[in-house]
Amino acid sequence: KYKRNPATGDALTMKDLLPLRWHKNSDGDFHCPITFKVFTNHSHIVAIRTSGNVFSYDAISELNFKNKNWLDLLTGEAFKRSDVLTLQDPNKVEKRNIETFAYVKEGLVAEVVDDKETTTDAAT
Repeated sequence: KYKRNPATGDALTMKDLLPLRWHKNSDGDFHCPITFKVFTNHSHIVAIRTSGNVFSYDAISELNFKNKNWLDLLTGEAFKRSDVLTLQDPNKVEKRNIETFAYVKEGLVAEVVDDKETTTDAAT
């Protein structure tokens, strides 16, 4: 609606967005496909820009960074260290403070659409 990054206020287009490939376990919880650790509010989560795959930082650190292995752990697709995007870092709480986000500072409100309200009941 605003065509701006909600955190920084910079211009944002659809080309700037990246589809991410999250993995779920049998309980429906998101987890790292390598370590099988379930993601929580305290997990360090990263994604690989070239593949869109989401991993725990621990997996990437141990299996990619330390071994200088620059291939995606699931697809084998090559990437550079700059392609590793941090999605959540529990050690950097200042980045999670929404009071610093541009849309909060400027008082912008995003429209929330509830899928449950937009679906129709076949019985009616």
